[in-house]
Amino acid sequence: MVLENHIMNLNIKLGGNFMKKTYIGILKDEGVGGQEVKVIGQISSSSSFEHPLFHVCKHSPDGFNWGYGGSGPADLSLSILTDYYGNNTSPVNCYQDFKQSVIASLPQGEGFTLESEVIDAWWERCCNSF
Repeated sequence: MVLENHIMNLNIKLGGNFMKKTYIGILKDEGVGGQEVKVIGQISSSSSFEHPLFHVCKHSPDGFNWGYGGSGPADLSLSILTDYYGNNTSPVNCYQDFKQSVIASLPQGEGFTLESEVIDAWWERCCNSF
């Protein structure tokens, strides 16, 4: 269990790319207050994991939200980038851009699925020069 928890918090490089992760936003309480986001990671064709996204609380004490440019989406952006890139501070420092470019455009009042390919494309397009 300790090893499994440790693996969940690492961004393992496989074949030159980060492991495939999917972030799933789950709407609760009709979208009022903090929403739930889970992470599903694919380590190999036969090994995967799932866990709640850890809330890196900087702006929103209520938790995550999406579909607009407020404090809940800012914390969701920061939390996703921290989970995905780990200690690599360049992408994490661009979380406000990620919020505006990706998180604010997710459908408000609905759940969402965000694949790692979208995060990679955002990084290549917007912030790779940092």
